[in-house]
Formats: sequence, structure tokens, C-alpha cells
Amino acid sequence: PLGDYFFDNEVNGLPNNPAYMVDFSTVYFTDKMSFVDRLINTVDLIGCTALSYYYISVNQQLADELAIYPGWETRPPIANLISDMALVLVNSHHSVGYSYPKAPHV
Repeated sequence: PLGDYFFDNEVNGLPNNPAYMVDFSTVYFTDKMSFVDRLINTVDLIGCTALSYYYISVNQQLADELAIYPGWETRPPIANLISDMALVLVNSHHSVGYSYPKAPHV
């Protein structure tokens, strides 16, 4: 089964616990991980989160340089736009993947 993407959980305020939640990049893990597997999953969480925040800042710079239109100065930052999702669609089901706590909008 393919896990969730850690950063999607991060920006939407969803539970994001690498002790029992598998990321899509550590797909070879199961929900029953050893200590070393949990440690690798935690390092992956930190790396994916840091890289995602870096790419948000790069995309913000590109948007500020290239997307210039009347009133662009009042445009909210990309980080605010990403975290302002009312609905998150995931392609998962507890019968074919691992069950995790999810918010009602997922």
C-alpha cells in the first residue's frame, strides 16, 4: 500500500506521526515497524518537510518575479494558499491500505 505524503498532512493540520504512519517514499515499510524503520521514517519526514518548505520559498520568489498583474502586491503568500484547502482528496481506503486517523475534510 502507498502511504500519504507527509507534507500534505503538515499543511492541512492532519495527524503526522512517523511512528505508525507510512510516507509514500518509504513504501517498503508496513504499519508494524521496528525501531530502525521508525527512525528512518522520522528522518524521511524531516527531510521531506524541509525540502517542501524550501520549494515553497522558491515558488514564492518565482511568483513574485513572474506573476505580476494589477493588484499582485495584495496576493497572499503561497504558503497561505497551500494551507487553505477545504477538501483533500486521497486515493486510499482502509481495506487496501493502512488505517490512519483522518479529519472529516479528507
